[in-house]
Amino acid sequence: MNTTFYKLFAIEYKRFARNPISILGFIVVFTIGVYAIFHGKNTIAHQEETIDTIADIQEQELAKNKQFFSDDLSHFTYYQFYYTQNEPSEWAAFSIGQRDINNYSLKVRILAVEGQLYDTELANPMTLLSGNLDLSFLFVVLIPLLIIS
Repeated sequence: MNTTFYKLFAIEYKRFARNPISILGFIVVFTIGVYAIFHGKNTIAHQEETIDTIADIQEQELAKNKQFFSDDLSHFTYYQFYYTQNEPSEWAAFSIGQRDINNYSLKVRILAVEGQLYDTELANPMTLLSGNLDLSFLFVVLIPLLIIS
């Protein structure tokens, strides 16, 4: 069809294939990409599994509190915990972002909801410093470095 494009592609491919460092860089970036997709899918699958169990836990808590506080509704509403959830999108496996740091499920009470929304679990700061190796990092940082080299 477009012979100019094919000629240009063939010239650039020959130039790329001549340098063994470029080939090694491509293999490394490809391997990191496969790992990033695998890690993203596993992380999101674990989060979806946890979110799926939230409805059952909510029903059990509700039934338990109905038994304990059946005579006084004010105690029931005060002690009842409600579970929130932030379901991942279909594209979340490609870019985890801060889904591993920020909560995707919270157990909150009606009292002081605003303060409970931003509570996070303690995490290792050195692990947080390194961040996630997701596909968006690969596209934004590593592939441009490979193109430049």
